[in-house]
Amino acid sequence: METKEIRSKRTKPTQTKLIAAVCAVAICAAAGSVYVTTRQEHRAGEAAYERGMEALKSGDALGAETAFLDGTRQDPNFAPCFSQLGGIYLRRREYDKALPVCKRAAELAPDDGNFWLVLSTVDVEVHDLQEAEVAAQRAATLMPKDPDVIGQLASVENKLKHNDNAYDAYRKAHELQPDNPDYLITLARYGLSMTHDVDQLTYQERELGKYLQAHPTDADAAKVMEQTVVRLPPTPERLANGVKYALVTKAAYPRDADVDADLGQLYQSSNHPLDAIAAYTVALAAKPTSTHIMQSMMVCYLKIGRRDRAEELSKRIQKLSQMKANGHS
Repeated sequence: METKEIRSKRTKPTQTKLIAAVCAVAICAAAGSVYVTTRQEHRAGEAAYERGMEALKSGDALGAETAFLDGTRQDPNFAPCFSQLGGIYLRRREYDKALPVCKRAAELAPDDGNFWLVLSTVDVEVHDLQEAEVAAQRAATLMPKDPDVIGQLASVENKLKHNDNAYDAYRKAHELQPDNPDYLITLARYGLSMTHDVDQLTYQERELGKYLQAHPTDADAAKVMEQTVVRLPPTPERLANGVKYALVTKAAYPRDADVDADLGQLYQSSNHPLDAIAAYTVALAAKPTSTHIMQSMMVCYLKIGRRDRAEELSKRIQKLSQMKANGHS
């Protein structure tokens, strides 16, 4: 399925955290975290590599860069020097410099998923999404249980607007790391943007419910929860949860007319027409040409015996329809 890219306020922080994590792996912090790479003894580049690592541990990034550059020249087949040099450039956001050395590291150590993860991240930053997808798929094949790797694949598929693939990857990332709300919320947004499959929506309702029990004030999670609920067959418990989370969302985003419209629908389905009318009124003020909201309000007014108000809305809808037929927006 080809639809638009899912954009989220939480997407950017997630990408930033991923870059930071990649840099931490690529640069090998003083604690000694290193790529899992077989190093043969007495290689020409190994001495340069050791100098570079010592420089990193002492905080001398320029000295480390010089040492790793020496290593790549002295031994162009020694992957660790390329990977550490790429990590330095990645941390500096010097992506054009990072790309060739990260690509070389992946070529020299094709079975190391970390190298492919780094390469995919750099490819994204230089806007080569096709290559980013290839690298991310390779990393995911090598490290299928790593949620950051699967999350990177999902992010790239999202940017390519391969939304079915992105949804599948976000769902897998969520299952690997269920306490990470970014994966859960993004997969829920995909579920809402795609064909409304009841099983799919029920799955995300269940997963969001578990997360919101522990984090009841997370407005982003609450918003996708109430949006999910209004698309599912109503039950008293489901409607009550929908109202609860719509109110959480409204407190965080008071000017979001879609939340008021959903809240009106939830109240209407719960047989609370006065509350529904109040919510719809707020939504209609922000969307004065929404005939859908007007039609819903008409039903509520008829339910409480206010035929006069229903007729006013009916005339308003007719006027809007006539204006549209005459070519007016």
